[in-house]
Amino acid sequence: MGWVFFRPHRPFDPPAPVDRTGIEIGYRLRREAWGKGYATEACRALIDRGFEAVAVERVYAETAAGNAGSRRVMEKSGLKHVATFLFEDADEVQYALTAQEWYTQRIG
Repeated sequence: MGWVFFRPHRPFDPPAPVDRTGIEIGYRLRREAWGKGYATEACRALIDRGFEAVAVERVYAETAAGNAGSRRVMEKSGLKHVATFLFEDADEVQYALTAQEWYTQRIG
């Protein structure tokens, strides 16, 4: 069906003019799995686990600015748009959530 990851920023990743502190979330699903909520469910679970069990301070994800599906997954997962930047001649976006923001969302 696909995969998800939850990893620290890798020092060999190409540099970008955005804050890459914290843990990055990423996912790739086969086309037949799109639109069924799997990516959102997986991201929410990883975010909750990261803040509850691993005590990370910040979670972020990045995608192409025009990738409406991934942007919607990020929003539904609780991440907020924090930056738009040029990366390898294309607009990219970063969504992020801090531990304090996550906690505030949880307690309402």
